[in-house]
Amino acid sequence: MPSNRKPKHTSSSTSGKNGGGDRCPDTSDLEDIIEAKSSLPGNDLLHATMTYAKRGWAVLPLWWPLPDGQCACDDPNCDSVGKHPIGKPGMAPNGGNSATNNTGTIRAWWRRYPQANVQGNRAKHAFS
Repeated sequence: MPSNRKPKHTSSSTSGKNGGGDRCPDTSDLEDIIEAKSSLPGNDLLHATMTYAKRGWAVLPLWWPLPDGQCACDDPNCDSVGKHPIGKPGMAPNGGNSATNNTGTIRAWWRRYPQANVQGNRAKHAFS
């Protein structure tokens, strides 16, 4: 016998990104993150950094600790192992002022130093 109940899920007249009648959440803000994850396989630091940037956080690359406990900056007397910006040309020469959420800049940084630590600054919200 036919039911008089309405179906639980109905198509909307509003077209989503998928071109159909169903609503689909906009995932365009995740495209750079997905691209970053696939362009450098296994680079969870880049993935995390892109996630921070997509939240509007300004980020910058930091030196990282080596297996022997020394800093990758090559200063044998470094007293801030893995916690200071990579201040080389093309990286973060202005320290914290170099922080950005520009995904192109971030990709370039982590292509050059895929093992770099990341510093995120929620308060800065750089939009450069």
